[in-house]
Amino acid sequence: MHVSTGPRVCLTPVARIGDGLAAEIDRLAASAAEPNPFYESWCLRPALELLATAPLELLTVRTAAGGLICLLPLTRRPHFKRLPRRTLRSWQHDYAFLAAPLVHRDHLQEAVDALLDWFADTCTTAGVVELANIRMDGPVAAALDAGIARRPGLLSRCIRWTRAMHRLDAPDDPSHMSNRQRGTLRRKERRLAEKGALGYRVMSDDDDLMAWVGNFLRVEASGWKGRAGTAMDAGEADRAFLVAACRAARAAGQLHMLALELDGEPIAMKCNFLSGTHAFTFKIAYDEAYARHSPGILLELFQMGCIRETHPQLEAVDSCTVADNTMFPNLWPGTCELGDYAILRNNLVNRAALQHGERLQRMLRPPAEAVA
Repeated sequence: MHVSTGPRVCLTPVARIGDGLAAEIDRLAASAAEPNPFYESWCLRPALELLATAPLELLTVRTAAGGLICLLPLTRRPHFKRLPRRTLRSWQHDYAFLAAPLVHRDHLQEAVDALLDWFADTCTTAGVVELANIRMDGPVAAALDAGIARRPGLLSRCIRWTRAMHRLDAPDDPSHMSNRQRGTLRRKERRLAEKGALGYRVMSDDDDLMAWVGNFLRVEASGWKGRAGTAMDAGEADRAFLVAACRAARAAGQLHMLALELDGEPIAMKCNFLSGTHAFTFKIAYDEAYARHSPGILLELFQMGCIRETHPQLEAVDSCTVADNTMFPNLWPGTCELGDYAILRNNLVNRAALQHGERLQRMLRPPAEAVA
């Protein structure tokens, strides 16, 4: 009897993560080829319990000895770009700003090849696998490109965009900012200091975490997000997720919070999640009563000056912003490239879907009178 000695791929329904699997995920994250805090156990567990709105499945790749070398939560969709193609897509919730799978650095190509072979050779009940919001300039994307190039039975399409990233080998004071911009920010800081005692704080190990989280929720809810009902304090599940994720991140040594205070009261706050050599901007909020003084930007400039000292292991800070964000690119000269992979079997239907997707969508769209 032939016994496989290669990696094993498994796709199983998941509603919660037990302690044993959480420990495996933690070990994988510590050895990951590239960091993704949103799929680490301390963040993924409360997300599954509080934010999942549809059934999820967990894709795992294990060595023949059973070691976990790849992990990716997936959700099923009935359409691909509005075409009737059943799809498995990386799971993201509103507070997950990266969806790159966790892949062991010592088994990177091996794990990616196993994933691609599984899709090509196994009936997955899906015609498309979408790996969404991953780093296109990172090692996982490079392994995917190499693996797909060797498999003529697979097709792929990539959509790319960039977002701001602060690389910590860059100067504290961005060289791309003009003297006028720097002078304007210094003047705003002086004007703000005239209103009271101005100070910057980094949360310490002795600080009350719940006081910091409560202040953040209050500051965020005081602005447009509060009025629009999109602040984290507006929903019980969202608020509970923030509390649970911050508690777990702090216990893991992966929480970094900062505040700009006026007379001891925060007027701007930021929450970062740390993973490996990167920090990820999770949330930033400011009191709109002081908007003319740009407190959020002042807090970012403070972070740029202090994060090397507080976390010397870091190499970069990911802004985790949408592609059209204007604040961070004005502060940070660096960028990273993000993107989505669509992987399909190489057949006539799928080639047509990739080459003539928009035309097919129009053909399959119901007529206006039918929609009415």
